[in-house]
Amino acid sequence: MRPGETSPATPAGGGQLRELADRRLAQQSTPAPAPATASKPAEAKGVGGEAAELAARLEQAADRIGRTIVRFWSTGDPATALVNASTYLEAVGHVVLAWSRLEQFLALGEGADAFREGKRPAARYFFRGELPCTGVQFDLLDSLDRTATDCRP
Repeated sequence: MRPGETSPATPAGGGQLRELADRRLAQQSTPAPAPATASKPAEAKGVGGEAAELAARLEQAADRIGRTIVRFWSTGDPATALVNASTYLEAVGHVVLAWSRLEQFLALGEGADAFREGKRPAARYFFRGELPCTGVQFDLLDSLDRTATDCRP
């Protein structure tokens, strides 16, 4: 797809995603009410310790989502915005999973049974081993690399 062309996945040149990016830009000056799960990082910071560390990592990754959407649509070219869509979906999926892991971590409380002793290391692994991979993915996405679109069969 070349600039100016549309596809069924991006009606009118990506209208829905452009609208989302425009709302994201507007939110930078007028924040919208946060969903209930958005309070989890704040709750974790209130708990302190390891929960606060995990929350800080999650907030950094979540912030990249909005910045990347804005960057995608800054070109006005749906093909550029969507060329690495699978990478975007994987990165966002990891951020969502991290949110879930943080919620589970907070729900564990201070107990020391086998279940809790299995869940805590699982959360640590995800935040230390998987979530950092999203940084590289968002870097690729933010570069607006068109290699996959520009190569000819």
